[in-house]
Amino acid sequence: MLKKNAFKITLIFVGVILLTIAIVTLAVSAGRKDDGEEGKLISVNNDTSERAYAKPFTLLVLGKDSAAGLSDALMLVRVESMNKRATVLQIPRDTYAEYTENSYKKINGAAAALGGEEALCSFLSESFGIDIDGYVSIDMDALPYIVDAVGGVEIELDEPLVYNDPEQSLSINIPAGKQKLDGKTALHFLRYRSGYVRGDIGRMDAQKVFLAAMGRKVKALGAIDLARLASAILPKVETNVTLVQSLSLANIVSEISEENIVLVTLPGDEAVAEKSGASYYSLSAPATREILSAYFGASDREFDKNGVFKNEKYESFKEIYENYAPYKLYTASTISENGIIIDKHD
Repeated sequence: MLKKNAFKITLIFVGVILLTIAIVTLAVSAGRKDDGEEGKLISVNNDTSERAYAKPFTLLVLGKDSAAGLSDALMLVRVESMNKRATVLQIPRDTYAEYTENSYKKINGAAAALGGEEALCSFLSESFGIDIDGYVSIDMDALPYIVDAVGGVEIELDEPLVYNDPEQSLSINIPAGKQKLDGKTALHFLRYRSGYVRGDIGRMDAQKVFLAAMGRKVKALGAIDLARLASAILPKVETNVTLVQSLSLANIVSEISEENIVLVTLPGDEAVAEKSGASYYSLSAPATREILSAYFGASDREFDKNGVFKNEKYESFKEIYENYAPYKLYTASTISENGIIIDKHD
C-alpha cells in the first residue's frame, strides 16, 4: 500500500495549477510579447479576476512523453469563480476512444494523431459535451530538473516499489519509509504501476500524492526562484493560455475553500481487446455523464453523441460502457482527514 499522510487536497490543486499554469505561463511570458513587455510580470487583482471569469474556465492539462509521442498524464481542470469551486478530472491514459481508424485507440495517442493539443481539446469538447477553454502541455523530460531544482520531493511509502524491465532499461527500486525523491527517482515513482491492484488507476492516485508534495515545495519558492525555474522549463512547455488568464485563475483558486475543491478519476474499468490482446480502460457512460453534468456543465444529450467511447466489437467493453461504475469524489476536507491508500498486489 502507498500511504499519504496529512497532505492537503488544496496542495494537490496548487500543484496542478502552479506547475501547469503559473509556472508554465510565467515561463511562456519570458518569451512572449503579446501580453505585455518581454519578461514583465503582470499582476491581476481579484476584481479583474472576477470580471474575467464570470463564466467557468476549463483547462486541459497534459504531461507529454515526447520520445513516445504520447500523453502520459491527462486532466481536465475546471475553475468556477462565481461559486468558488474547482474540479480536477483525471483521464486514464489507456481510455478507449475512436479518434482514428488505426488500431491504436488509447486516448494518450490522440493529440499526436489528431494534429496537436488544440485538436485534442476540440475532440474532447465535442465528445464530452463541454467547453474547453485552453490547454497546457509540459514535457515529462522536464520533471527531473524541476524536482532537483526545488530540492527533492518528500513522500512516504509503507511498502517498497520494485520493478525491472530490461527491454526498456527501466529499473525501479524505491524502499519503504519516508523518502526524499530526486528527479530521476520521482520519474520512476510516477511511472510505477505494475504492483498496483488497479494498475494505471493506482498510478494516478500516486500522482495525487506527488502533486501534493510538489505543491508544497513550489509554494515555498520565492518569486525570484520561481521565475528562474519557469524560464528554465520554457523549452518544454506548450500552451495557448495567456499570462493574464493564468494569473487571474491563480487568484481565483487561492480563494476556493477546501470543501469546494474536488478531484475525481474518470469512472470505468479495464477491458482487453481480444483480437490484439491490448489492455484498455473503458469509461462508464452513465457515471461519466453524471460527473460531467454535475461538475463541468455538460448536457446529457451532448455526451458522446458520436459514440467515440463505445467499442461495439467486444461485449466486455460495451458492458462497462453501458453500466454505472462507482467512483470516489475526493474533497479537501475528506482527504485531509483520511488520506489516500493505494492497494498493491500481495
